[in-house]
Amino acid sequence: MLRQDMRPLRRTALVIALSLFAAGCGQGSSDPPGIDADASCANIVFYQGHEYGGRTAVVYPAPGTALGKARLPGCNDTGDTSPPPDELIDVARLPGVDPNVAFLDVGSPQVIYIRSNVEVLPPEIARFFEAPTCSKGDAPIQMGGTWLGILGADGDTELDLEPPYDVTMLVARSSSPRYLDAELTVRVPASLGAPLTHEDVKSSLWEAGSIEITATCDGEGFVAESVQAFEP
Repeated sequence: MLRQDMRPLRRTALVIALSLFAAGCGQGSSDPPGIDADASCANIVFYQGHEYGGRTAVVYPAPGTALGKARLPGCNDTGDTSPPPDELIDVARLPGVDPNVAFLDVGSPQVIYIRSNVEVLPPEIARFFEAPTCSKGDAPIQMGGTWLGILGADGDTELDLEPPYDVTMLVARSSSPRYLDAELTVRVPASLGAPLTHEDVKSSLWEAGSIEITATCDGEGFVAESVQAFEP
C-alpha cells in the first residue's frame, strides 16, 4: 500500500520544469546549495534589513507559520533604462530554523532563502539539499507524484521515448516514507519496452500530471520496474 503524505502536494513553481522538454532542455534543475543563478538576476530577497539568497531544495519542506513579506528587487536583465519595480513575496518559517538564518517562499516552498552571511549550512537546512538514495531494503518501492521531467540516458533531451532514459518526479506517495517530498530521478530501462508515449508527455508532463513508478535499486540509483503516467 502506498503511504499517502497528509500534506497536500505542492505544485507551485513547476512551470519551468514542465516546459523544459518542449524547449529541448531536459528536466528541471536540482541545484547544489548556492544562490540560484539560472537567470541574469540572482534570486536575492531582503527581509528585516538583511539579504537572503534563494536556493532550490531537492527535498521540499512544508511551510511553517507566516512571517510576512520579503522584498524581491526588480530584475533588469533586458537592458532597459528603468528596471521593473520591486516585488513583495510572502515568506514562512522553515520548521525548526530561526528565520534570521533561513525561511521559505510561500509561493514556491522548494526555494529556501538563506541569509547571505551563512557560509556553512546547519544540518537542519542541509538535509533539504540531499535527495534520499535508493535503499534495497525498501524494494520494490512504490512511488507516485508529479512528473517533472525526462532526459535521455546520455543526459540529452529525450525525443524518441525509447528507453533507457531518466524521469524525474516529486514524490507525494510512497511505500517508504523516506522518499516523500523528494525530487527523485528514476532510470527507465530498455527492458520495459515503451511505457511512456509522446501523448503522455503532452497530456501529463506538460500539464503537471502525475506518474506512478514501482522501482528497485541499482546501487544507490532507482530503476523502474513499471511506469505509468496520468493526466492531472
